[in-house]
Amino acid sequence: MVLIGPVAYSTDNGATWSSANIANSTDDRHDIAYYNGRWMTVNRNGTYGSSNPKTFYYSDDGINFTTVTPSAGSTSDTMQNVFYGGTGDGYWFAVGWWTDRFYRSPEGD
Repeated sequence: MVLIGPVAYSTDNGATWSSANIANSTDDRHDIAYYNGRWMTVNRNGTYGSSNPKTFYYSDDGINFTTVTPSAGSTSDTMQNVFYGGTGDGYWFAVGWWTDRFYRSPEGD
């Protein structure tokens, strides 16, 4: 799935939609993924080498998202994809837009 823009959710089978609660909500979300009760999304704002931190967000309810601070070295990249790989003891992965680097986290936080 590719998502460019805000994250929205529906509680009535799609009849109405509301914006999710995400810090820096003006940033474009570029991808969102779900696995085993956890949502992850990444933003794609910025340019390579910029000082703006590129961030990841996670949510256990799909409505309220928490910011994840990137590890050292990932702040000069901007993210394009996020996905979960494996079953049970797998990892969350994010792919950098400019560097094509893979970033991983066992829990997504």
